[in-house]
Amino acid sequence: MDDLLQGGIPTGTFVELYGAPQSGKTQLCYSITANCLLPEEYGGLESGIIWLDTEGSFNSQRLKQILSYYKYNHNIPDDKIDTGKFMVAATRTLSQIELALKET
Repeated sequence: MDDLLQGGIPTGTFVELYGAPQSGKTQLCYSITANCLLPEEYGGLESGIIWLDTEGSFNSQRLKQILSYYKYNHNIPDDKIDTGKFMVAATRTLSQIELALKET
């Protein structure tokens, strides 16, 4: 994936994924989100993330499953992952996106 993206997804930017239905776009977003939330000492970015949900399809249970996977496989204590740095904003229009970004 890093080769395809020429080094990975740049931080501090907007990234839009598009493609055919069920091609893995949402799964990739959940994995990216988990990696952003993981502590640096466990290979994560330990940073915040804003998920702009334009389709109303965000599934918090799926993100919890992925975070649980990382916790289990890397022996990460529960208190090491700060989910307070994560925000989901249901947005349908550009003005809603702008408002969500101003609130962060």
